[in-house]
Amino acid sequence: MAQGHVLARRRDQPYLPPPASLQAMRAGTVANVGGGQAHTNLQPYLVLNFCVALQGIFPSRN
Repeated sequence: MAQGHVLARRRDQPYLPPPASLQAMRAGTVANVGGGQAHTNLQPYLVLNFCVALQGIFPSRN
């Protein structure tokens, strides 16, 4: 196999190396917002309802 052409990393380097120097963020990058008001914090969801007929006369296909 050619050098440098693999689909995985070596075990001795699982993470990227740290950056050479730290950078300061702008003053407004992280701030408090919302004024302390409540908000809903829900996971996404989808509701599916199924209706299965077990007895009765079924409609024709044509």
